[in-house]
Amino acid sequence: MDKNHKMINTLKRFLGIESVKMEVLQIDNQAPNQIKGLIQLSSLQEAQILSVQWELVEIYTKGTGKGKTVQEFVLGSSIRDEIFTLNAEEKKQIPFQLDYEQVKSKIDLAQEKNKFLFPLIRLAKVLKSVNSVYVLRVKTKVKGSAVPAFLEYELGNGLK
Repeated sequence: MDKNHKMINTLKRFLGIESVKMEVLQIDNQAPNQIKGLIQLSSLQEAQILSVQWELVEIYTKGTGKGKTVQEFVLGSSIRDEIFTLNAEEKKQIPFQLDYEQVKSKIDLAQEKNKFLFPLIRLAKVLKSVNSVYVLRVKTKVKGSAVPAFLEYELGNGLK
Protein backbone atom coordinates (compact mmCIF):
# COMPACT_ATOMS: atom_id res chain seq x y z
CA MET A 1 0.00 0.00 0.00
CA ASP A 2 1.50 3.33 -1.02
CA LYS A 3 1.73 6.43 1.19
CA ASN A 4 -1.12 8.32 -0.58
CA HIS A 5 -3.51 5.37 -0.27
CA LYS A 6 -2.71 5.04 3.44
CA MET A 7 -3.28 8.78 3.96
CA ILE A 8 -6.64 8.60 2.16
CA ASN A 9 -7.71 5.65 4.34
CA THR A 10 -6.71 7.56 7.48
CA LEU A 11 -8.73 10.58 6.34
CA LYS A 12 -11.76 8.39 5.54
CA ARG A 13 -11.58 6.76 8.98
CA PHE A 14 -11.27 10.18 10.67
CA LEU A 15 -14.37 11.48 8.86
CA GLY A 16 -16.33 8.28 9.44
CA ILE A 17 -16.42 7.34 5.75
CA GLU A 18 -16.34 3.57 5.24
CA SER A 19 -16.46 3.26 8.99
CA VAL A 20 -18.69 1.15 11.18
CA LYS A 21 -22.18 0.47 9.84
CA MET A 22 -25.10 -0.34 12.13
CA GLU A 23 -28.36 -2.15 11.54
CA VAL A 24 -31.29 -2.88 13.84
CA LEU A 25 -32.01 -6.61 13.67
CA GLN A 26 -34.69 -6.86 16.33
CA ILE A 27 -36.83 -4.55 18.48
CA ASP A 28 -39.22 -5.59 21.24
CA ASN A 29 -41.20 -2.79 22.89
CA GLN A 30 -43.96 -4.98 24.33
CA ALA A 31 -42.92 -4.52 27.98
CA PRO A 32 -44.05 -1.26 29.59
CA ASN A 33 -41.29 1.37 29.86
CA GLN A 34 -38.64 -0.91 28.35
CA ILE A 35 -37.24 -1.64 24.91
CA LYS A 36 -35.07 -4.63 24.15
CA GLY A 37 -33.33 -5.23 20.88
CA LEU A 38 -30.40 -6.41 18.86
CA ILE A 39 -28.16 -4.31 16.64
CA GLN A 40 -25.47 -5.48 14.27
CA LEU A 41 -22.17 -3.69 13.72
CA SER A 42 -20.02 -4.28 10.65
CA SER A 43 -17.02 -2.63 9.05
CA LEU A 44 -14.95 -2.94 5.89
CA GLN A 45 -11.81 -2.24 7.92
CA GLU A 46 -10.74 -3.22 11.42
CA ALA A 47 -12.18 -0.78 13.95
CA GLN A 48 -11.81 -0.35 17.69
CA ILE A 49 -15.20 0.39 19.24
CA LEU A 50 -14.93 2.68 22.28
CA SER A 51 -18.63 2.86 23.21
CA VAL A 52 -22.17 2.27 21.99
CA GLN A 53 -24.95 4.57 23.18
CA TRP A 54 -28.70 4.08 22.80
CA GLU A 55 -31.23 6.86 23.24
CA LEU A 56 -35.03 6.80 22.95
CA VAL A 57 -36.45 10.13 21.80
CA GLU A 58 -40.03 11.35 21.43
CA ILE A 59 -40.43 13.86 18.60
CA TYR A 60 -43.59 15.83 19.44
CA THR A 61 -45.15 18.03 16.76
CA LYS A 62 -48.09 20.38 17.13
CA GLY A 63 -49.73 22.59 14.52
CA THR A 64 -49.11 23.10 10.82
CA GLY A 65 -47.40 25.62 8.58
CA LYS A 66 -45.77 28.62 10.27
CA GLY A 67 -47.39 27.77 13.60
CA LYS A 68 -45.88 24.28 13.70
CA THR A 69 -43.74 23.49 16.73
CA VAL A 70 -41.45 20.51 17.16
CA GLN A 71 -40.04 19.39 20.50
CA GLU A 72 -37.76 16.47 21.32
CA PHE A 73 -37.81 14.66 24.64
CA VAL A 74 -35.17 12.11 25.65
CA LEU A 75 -37.15 9.36 27.37
CA GLY A 76 -34.22 7.13 28.26
CA SER A 77 -30.62 6.35 27.42
CA SER A 78 -28.04 3.64 27.97
CA ILE A 79 -24.34 3.32 27.21
CA ARG A 80 -21.99 0.38 26.81
CA ASP A 81 -18.41 1.48 27.50
CA GLU A 82 -16.83 -1.91 26.83
CA ILE A 83 -13.98 -1.45 24.35
CA PHE A 84 -13.70 -4.15 21.69
CA THR A 85 -12.25 -4.70 18.24
CA LEU A 86 -14.44 -5.24 15.20
CA ASN A 87 -12.41 -7.08 12.57
CA ALA A 88 -12.65 -6.28 8.86
CA GLU A 89 -15.76 -7.85 7.29
CA GLU A 90 -16.90 -9.09 10.73
CA LYS A 91 -20.53 -8.75 11.82
CA LYS A 92 -21.04 -8.43 15.57
CA GLN A 93 -24.46 -8.53 17.19
CA ILE A 94 -25.03 -6.54 20.37
CA PRO A 95 -28.15 -7.00 22.50
CA PHE A 96 -29.46 -4.02 24.44
CA GLN A 97 -32.10 -3.12 26.99
CA LEU A 98 -33.26 0.45 27.42
CA ASP A 99 -35.53 1.55 30.27
CA TYR A 100 -37.46 4.76 29.70
CA GLU A 101 -40.09 7.01 31.18
CA GLN A 102 -42.70 8.61 28.96
CA VAL A 103 -43.33 12.34 29.20
CA LYS A 104 -47.04 13.04 29.58
CA SER A 105 -48.72 16.29 28.62
CA LYS A 106 -51.54 17.84 30.66
CA ILE A 107 -54.05 16.56 28.12
CA ASP A 108 -52.66 13.00 28.38
CA LEU A 109 -52.90 13.13 32.18
CA ALA A 110 -56.52 14.35 31.95
CA GLN A 111 -57.31 11.49 29.56
CA GLU A 112 -55.84 8.94 32.00
CA LYS A 113 -57.95 10.30 34.87
CA ASN A 114 -61.21 10.23 32.95
CA LYS A 115 -61.62 7.63 30.18
CA PHE A 116 -64.92 9.24 29.11
CA LEU A 117 -62.94 12.23 27.82
CA PHE A 118 -61.04 10.04 25.32
CA PRO A 119 -63.17 10.94 22.24
CA LEU A 120 -63.02 14.67 23.01
CA ILE A 121 -59.28 14.63 23.67
CA ARG A 122 -58.66 12.60 20.51
CA LEU A 123 -60.65 15.18 18.52
CA ALA A 124 -58.69 18.05 20.14
CA LYS A 125 -55.40 16.37 19.20
CA VAL A 126 -56.55 15.91 15.60
CA LEU A 127 -57.73 19.54 15.36
CA LYS A 128 -54.42 20.84 16.76
CA SER A 129 -52.40 18.43 14.56
CA VAL A 130 -50.66 16.85 17.56
CA ASN A 131 -48.43 13.87 16.82
CA SER A 132 -45.64 11.97 18.56
CA VAL A 133 -43.09 9.77 16.82
CA TYR A 134 -40.63 7.65 18.77
CA VAL A 135 -37.08 7.19 17.50
CA LEU A 136 -34.25 4.99 18.71
CA ARG A 137 -30.88 6.67 18.15
CA VAL A 138 -27.66 4.67 18.34
CA LYS A 139 -24.18 6.25 18.36
CA THR A 140 -20.98 4.26 18.19
CA LYS A 141 -17.67 5.94 19.00
CA VAL A 142 -14.81 4.52 16.95
CA LYS A 143 -11.15 5.08 17.79
CA GLY A 144 -9.51 7.45 15.29
CA SER A 145 -12.82 8.82 14.01
CA ALA A 146 -14.01 12.35 14.75
CA VAL A 147 -17.55 11.48 13.67
CA PRO A 148 -19.37 8.68 15.53
CA ALA A 149 -21.29 6.08 13.55
CA PHE A 150 -24.97 7.02 13.83
CA LEU A 151 -28.26 5.19 13.32
CA GLU A 152 -31.82 6.44 13.68
CA TYR A 153 -34.60 3.84 13.78
CA GLU A 154 -38.23 4.98 13.84
CA LEU A 155 -40.48 3.02 16.21
CA GLY A 156 -43.69 4.69 15.07
CA ASN A 157 -46.40 6.49 16.98
CA GLY A 158 -46.89 4.35 20.05
CA LEU A 159 -45.03 2.78 22.92
CA LYS A 160 -46.32 0.42 25.61
